Amino acid sequence: MKKVNSLNPIKHFDEIFKRDKQSDRYIARLPRFISHFLGYRSHEGQQLLPFLKYMTRDTEINLLGWIGSFVGIALLIAVFSYSNDLVNWNPYIVPSMGASAVLVFGTFESPFAQPRNLIFGHFISALIGVIFQRLFSLNSGYNPSESAIHGAMEVGQLAWFAASLATASAVAAMHFTGTTHPPAGATALIATTMPSIVSYSWRYLATLLISSTLMLGWALIWNNLSSRRYPVYWITPDRS
Repeated sequence: MKKVNSLNPIKHFDEIFKRDKQSDRYIARLPRFISHFLGYRSHEGQQLLPFLKYMTRDTEINLLGWIGSFVGIALLIAVFSYSNDLVNWNPYIVPSMGASAVLVFGTFESPFAQPRNLIFGHFISALIGVIFQRLFSLNSGYNPSESAIHGAMEVGQLAWFAASLATASAVAAMHFTGTTHPPAGATALIATTMPSIVSYSWRYLATLLISSTLMLGWALIWNNLSSRRYPVYWITPDRS
């Protein structure tokens, strides 16, 4: 049976961009110090923390993952807690960023941990979550709560429906755009279930964009100080 070509324009873009080491060629033109922290390597094994060579592979992974996650989350809290422009933003950290730290610093080679998925996965899910949140807010039956609601699935109670619809739609949207990032499913869910986020409205998008960008910036620095290479790719995997 003849395979039907995808009608998804994003998949067509990926195929056009996917050339042998194309992303490496672009980044290699930059100064070496910059290209190194953008994931480019002229040869494997380069690292800027020489003491790591005395550690076993498992010890290195555990240590780098622990420090990377600790500083990454602390950075987000510090920025939203002490920045004059962001100090009154609530919440100061979105819980799903903790799950992103696991991917970015623990399983950094996973396709789900790459910049495209981290940034756009969260943003797309947040956008979908807020859209449903705003739509359902027009109905008096939509009453999100921090605690379990007795009879939450009874007729007239819409919080469960908004949460389910937002999460499912985010999953489909991420798959369609090639930006699947598992923690982002929680990003859409939180947007429709947490009262503090519901009252936050559209500013939730800015919070996610700032948070994921800061997480990415720290990951580019920390993951590239060792023999790790992050990201493995920026837009789409290179064709071997």
